[in-house]
Amino acid sequence: MLLFNFELLRNQRRQRGFTQEQWGKIIGVTGATVGNWERAVSYPDAQELSRIATICGVSDINDYFVERVDKNNEHKCKN
Repeated sequence: MLLFNFELLRNQRRQRGFTQEQWGKIIGVTGATVGNWERAVSYPDAQELSRIATICGVSDINDYFVERVDKNNEHKCKN
């Protein structure tokens, strides 16, 4: 099973010194939407993920923000 790493997304925003509102404006969503992502209430769509990857300087968002979880809920690197 694959999980989106919301904590890493939040850390990337904070390291850049952006509020949720500022980060949302850059990505093209509201600050509330960013907050929902960071709390795993909702998920960014493909276009939003692409924007996040560009901002973070990541060529493949899946390799960076997605984790594999085995049957025992143990987190593992995707690769």
